[in-house]
Amino acid sequence: MIVPGGLTGHEDLIIEGRVETAGSLQVHNITIGSSGRVRGDIYGTNICVEGEVDGNLYGSERVVIRGSGRVLGNVQAPKVSLEQGARLTGGVDMELGEASPPLPLHRP
Repeated sequence: MIVPGGLTGHEDLIIEGRVETAGSLQVHNITIGSSGRVRGDIYGTNICVEGEVDGNLYGSERVVIRGSGRVLGNVQAPKVSLEQGARLTGGVDMELGEASPPLPLHRP
């Protein structure tokens, strides 16, 4: 599925398929399931990645990358967990605040 302008909502969201967006996903709690593939930035309260994300993750509370998770982008959240086997190609910023600008997208 391609979401041209992004996706915004106040409910929890679980993605178990392919999502591409020119904008961003802005939801409450979001889980990228093991068969989920997202291309685009994700903003949420709690973000859990079990599948693949090509974009930046911005969690207002926590970001968790499970052992099966793969992220190509930066992570910005006050709490970040990487399980054994998780792959992250990018940076991690755990100092959030109004003075902290979003990290630029990391591309190897």
